[in-house]
Amino acid sequence: MRRIGGFVKVAASTLGLLVAVGLAGVQPAGALDTLSCGAVVTTSIVLANDIGPCNDDGIKVGADNVTIDLNGHQVFGTGGANVPHQAAGVYSDNHTGVVVKNGTIHDFYHGVRIRRGSGNRVTGLTVRDNIGGNGIVLETSSDNLVDRNVVVHNGRFSGIATFNTVFLPPAAARNTISDNILYLNNGSLFGSPRAHGIAIENGPGHVVLRNQIDSSGRDGITLFGGVTNTLVEGNYVTRSGNNGINIRSGATNNVVRSNQTARNLHRGIVVAGQSNEIRLNLSARNSQFDLQDTNPACDNNVWSGNTGGTATPACTRA
Repeated sequence: MRRIGGFVKVAASTLGLLVAVGLAGVQPAGALDTLSCGAVVTTSIVLANDIGPCNDDGIKVGADNVTIDLNGHQVFGTGGANVPHQAAGVYSDNHTGVVVKNGTIHDFYHGVRIRRGSGNRVTGLTVRDNIGGNGIVLETSSDNLVDRNVVVHNGRFSGIATFNTVFLPPAAARNTISDNILYLNNGSLFGSPRAHGIAIENGPGHVVLRNQIDSSGRDGITLFGGVTNTLVEGNYVTRSGNNGINIRSGATNNVVRSNQTARNLHRGIVVAGQSNEIRLNLSARNSQFDLQDTNPACDNNVWSGNTGGTATPACTRA
């Protein structure tokens, strides 16, 4: 990983080192747990073996407040078109306080799927080559933390995603996605690459913080309509196949602050939603515009202190 002209570039050759650093350290003491595909975990475990190839889910969470420490091992599926719809390396449904950490998950539909859960954490994983769905997905879930993962070549939707949070009670999303490295999330079983790096599909109060995102198939970070009161701060987004950061129509009252975007195929930062704040961002060398607001006269969006070589309309220069 190197910083070029104020921007961070994550090269494919560095990923092995990043993974090794993330998994280094003293191994847990005590008995280790040997599991096979489809194991249902009801107490905390430290894995003793690789698991796979799995024809469906790798590990299923069966209780609240358990830690699944992969202990440097891998959980892997069959890969490609043979993977069943929604099959996940680790799947948790309707549980709280679950931690998944310290290993590699690959070749499923989703890498990690958290459904109807809160207070869970996904950390210190390498999640790669899960083609069909997402690398890590939070579905109808709130108050979860996804941090310090390396997320590589997943799709066809996103490297990391939240969705269906609109079905939660009001003001009950608040998922945090922070300090992850996402690279080449552009996989697709059905034609051209189209995955986003990070996709927030609906709900209030999310935090997208200090992620490094490179070579996504579509947007590096995208906030869909219905996303509100979300903070996007301190992210580095480069070489996306569409936009670096995209605040879509219907996304309101969000703050996009102190991000850097460069060399994205279309726009560095583009805003179609209303009543958003876009402040102190640096955007350069994007193919169309570095900064763009698609609303006439920026509508109720506030642009302040941003730096970009090309910008439209004039109100983005405030």
